[in-house]
Amino acid sequence: MATICGFDNGILQVAAVGGNPPYTYDWSHDADLTINDARNLPAGDYSVTITDANGCSISGMYNIGESEIPTADIVEQGDAGCGQANGFIRVETANLTAPYTYEWDHDDDLNAPLAENLTSGDYSVTITGDLGCSVEIQTSVSNPDGPSISEISVENSSCSATDGTASVTISGGTSPYSYEWSHDVNLTESTATNLPPGEYSLTITDANGCFDTETFNIQSSEGPGEITIVQQTGTFCGLNNGALLVTPVGGTAPYTYVWSHDPSLVTNEALDLLMGDYSVTITDVNGCAVSGTYSIAGSETPTIMESSQSNSSCGQNDGSATVVTTGLTDPLSYTWSHDPELNAATANDLAAGNYTVTATGANGCTATLSLTIENSGGPQISLTSAINSSCGMENGAINVAYQSGGTPPFNYSWSHDSDLNEDAAEGLSAGNYGVTITDVNGCSNALNVELIEVAGPGSLTIVSMTPTSCGESNGALTIVPTGGTPPFTYEWSHDATITGDNATELDSGVYQIVATDANGCSISNTFSIPTSMGLTVVQDEVIGANCNLEDGSILISVPNASGEVTYNWSHAPGQNSPALTGLTAGNYMVTVTDEAGCSSEAMIIVNSLDNPASFTITPTPTNCEDGQGSITVTITEGRPPYTYVWSHDALLDASTATGLIAGDYNVEVTDALGCKVMLEATVIYSDGPEVTIDAAAPTCAGASDGSLIARPTGGAEPFSYLWSTNAVSQSVSNLVAGDYSVTVTDANGCTETVETTLTDGPVLIISLLDSVPPTCAESLDGRLEVEVSGGSAPYVFIWSNGTNGPLTDELNGGTTYTVTVTSSEGCQAERSYTLPDAPVAVLQLPTDTTLCQDDIWALDLTGYTNTLVTGPGGFNSNEPVVLIDEAGTYSISVAGAGGCMANADVVVNFTGQTFVAGMVLPSDVVVGDSIVVLETSWPAPSTVEWIFDRSGARQVAQEQNQYWFVFDEAGEYNLSLLASFDGCDDLITKGITVHADSTSIPSVGLTRSGIEDIIISPNPNDGNFTATVDLTTEARIFLNLYDLDGTLIDRQEDNGRSDYSFNYNLNLEPGSYLLLVQTGSARRTVVVIVSD
Repeated sequence: MATICGFDNGILQVAAVGGNPPYTYDWSHDADLTINDARNLPAGDYSVTITDANGCSISGMYNIGESEIPTADIVEQGDAGCGQANGFIRVETANLTAPYTYEWDHDDDLNAPLAENLTSGDYSVTITGDLGCSVEIQTSVSNPDGPSISEISVENSSCSATDGTASVTISGGTSPYSYEWSHDVNLTESTATNLPPGEYSLTITDANGCFDTETFNIQSSEGPGEITIVQQTGTFCGLNNGALLVTPVGGTAPYTYVWSHDPSLVTNEALDLLMGDYSVTITDVNGCAVSGTYSIAGSETPTIMESSQSNSSCGQNDGSATVVTTGLTDPLSYTWSHDPELNAATANDLAAGNYTVTATGANGCTATLSLTIENSGGPQISLTSAINSSCGMENGAINVAYQSGGTPPFNYSWSHDSDLNEDAAEGLSAGNYGVTITDVNGCSNALNVELIEVAGPGSLTIVSMTPTSCGESNGALTIVPTGGTPPFTYEWSHDATITGDNATELDSGVYQIVATDANGCSISNTFSIPTSMGLTVVQDEVIGANCNLEDGSILISVPNASGEVTYNWSHAPGQNSPALTGLTAGNYMVTVTDEAGCSSEAMIIVNSLDNPASFTITPTPTNCEDGQGSITVTITEGRPPYTYVWSHDALLDASTATGLIAGDYNVEVTDALGCKVMLEATVIYSDGPEVTIDAAAPTCAGASDGSLIARPTGGAEPFSYLWSTNAVSQSVSNLVAGDYSVTVTDANGCTETVETTLTDGPVLIISLLDSVPPTCAESLDGRLEVEVSGGSAPYVFIWSNGTNGPLTDELNGGTTYTVTVTSSEGCQAERSYTLPDAPVAVLQLPTDTTLCQDDIWALDLTGYTNTLVTGPGGFNSNEPVVLIDEAGTYSISVAGAGGCMANADVVVNFTGQTFVAGMVLPSDVVVGDSIVVLETSWPAPSTVEWIFDRSGARQVAQEQNQYWFVFDEAGEYNLSLLASFDGCDDLITKGITVHADSTSIPSVGLTRSGIEDIIISPNPNDGNFTATVDLTTEARIFLNLYDLDGTLIDRQEDNGRSDYSFNYNLNLEPGSYLLLVQTGSARRTVVVIVSD
């Protein structure tokens, strides 16, 4: 059953069907409630779980509808204006079931929403609906006084102008005010402007029609009418000496003066004026002003200037000056500063200096000029440079420059060349030179310059000389100049890069040296380095050896040796002799040295005579496998044909032996003369390479930093490499774990292929040791701890929240944390863990709810602690049950089990809609009877739900708003109607007594209501029916017929009797209607059913 009148009075009754009793009941809103009946419920959703004796359970969710809290508003109100009894109040209600009764505290007989003819005071009205719900509203009617003009502020017009103003100040009355000015009916503002002098009146009226009137005057003040010129003087001598003196006529003193040429001038006299127009504005004490403009006549400004001037020349008194004037009145007089007696425009015979001349006209005006006579003295020159002659040549030079004085142009005259007219002379020898400069006036000045002779170097001599020795380039020469001006530079004929006075590593020969001093003077000389020859070894006699016999000989000599010669033979270091005998064929090296230390080397060949004395034997190794070697003998001397006897094969007679295994071999070669030679050779065995691989596994699992190096032994260098990765270097890197092979080839083409396997690096495995969620959603006390295996310690732990180590704490619930672990090898592993959300207090609240007219939402937070509800307009409550009756967003904070906080926002809407659930049903019925219940909610609901004990009653039919029920067992029953309209819910519950038979139905006593009986005949009907009413006493009676939307269809009244009969002949649509019968002390409602 829904709540009634917006209170927490909802009811839920549930019954188990099936199962084995006894039953237990677990309600969502009250853990202590264990029966099937839940009462005093606020609107909302409720769930209940029923468990039978076997532990089987079933759950259901039910809704308790909200009922509107009755509300009343003042829709119109008027104050008692101007102290009269003309106030009124009109009220309007919502969320009540019509018809309404109105009880006004000032008039017991007034039963209407409008109260009129009210004086000022406090009023209250109680409005009661048909279901007994009521609401009271209070207000006050004020009695504002009428308006009063407190003050009219006036600014008089000035100087008779239309510039007066008036502004009113009002006290009392009720705004807004209206304004009525006597001079302008269209003016509705509180201020009037641009008023001429005169009398005015103003009437103000307030919102209540109360008014007040005042009159006022705008005065005028007379200003000055004109300006009189007392003095007006023009300028003279062109100076700013004009004057104006004025005075006002009329107006009220004191006066202020404003002059156009000088804002700071505040008197009536202006002095020191130039020629021109001047304006002055005179304002009296009332602000009235008069202006005038006046002219100051001008005069010519006297001037004096030079017409001609001649400066004095070469310091003489031959200067002159002539002046002319303008703006002066003839006759003129002149006063010169250098000669008081001179009274003329021209002054002659002037020396250089400063002069002043003043010209005075007949009117006393003067003009003065200062002038300067310059002294055009002779020009001055200076020496800028002098270059002496050197080395006896005419290479001197003189340069002069004009310095000051004189009058250009200038001429130059040189003592050594009368045709030279320049400021520079060149090609000069040593001697004295004069130059004279002359200006255009003939003034001159002279300068003498002496050039001297600067001598160059006189000679170039040897300081030291080292001759060559033993024919080598080991000579040296050092020279020095005499005279001249250092520093010197040197040029050597054999080497342009030598610039000093010394040369070394010289061959024997002639050398020329040029020395140049700082002045460019040069001297040259030629010097010789003596020649020395190296030792020459002469082969006097060389006799060859026969058939490799020791019968050869050598005889040598050193013809250019100095002193005794020593001989050093390479084959016999101790033999110091130019002659050797008993020699076999071959090459002999000798070194000869004389007493001077010079030495020389020579090679002497002793040939083999008529035998194979010159030969080569070339062995070829056997490579990669034995039996592939060879030996070849090449004979370059001797007499063919040759025979060959090989040690390994007596039958082989050839110069080449092949198919040889490794070992020592000899061959005897015999030529045609029978000369023999025994040759030896060794065939070596060159094995192919043997290869091992050095491996470095990847540091970590999946890493690509492994490497391999091939290590060949044996074979012939260089080696080439080919890896299974196609790399061709000895080593490969950046490898992942896997199988690899390399083929190594040596210089002989022998190859070896080997394979190897790179194993993977260690794998880091992270395991969770401990996971502790936070105690509450807002707590930061969660914890995660991990351990790691694989790799090598120490390990570095880095968590995504910035902490280090295997343990991280102060964690949020519902958050994922990632840890990255790095081993000492640099291997890394990463794992993520999500802490579960902490338990939160569950707020079973809607996201929004709607309050209808007069509704109050009782927010039940009794299951929580630390409650706080805040809302619009500073709403704040920490009560366990919070009553909310205003729209807005409410923030709810609570602490649940374990002290964890929960928060929620609920939007409360307000529709202003009035909705009242209603029904009409009999109070006493008999078991098995089919009774009709008329649903009379207003306005017509969009949904209807009936709540009753279904174990003893059942709904059997419905037609429009008529519902038929049958009760199968006697007893007391509650029938509840939960109806909804436009978001508003209302619950109404009525009781029914079900009797076993009709004999137990009590008689109806209605005398206490004043209405004894109401009979509708026929009922149902087609709109034509008779309503018979019997009253207990005589009274005035009213009958109102409403449809189910609350619309009044018909109204009748009568008076003077206790029994009445009213006939109705109405064109009504089929359906149910309510007939309200009302007297002054009682009222009853019956249902009229109209059928087709």
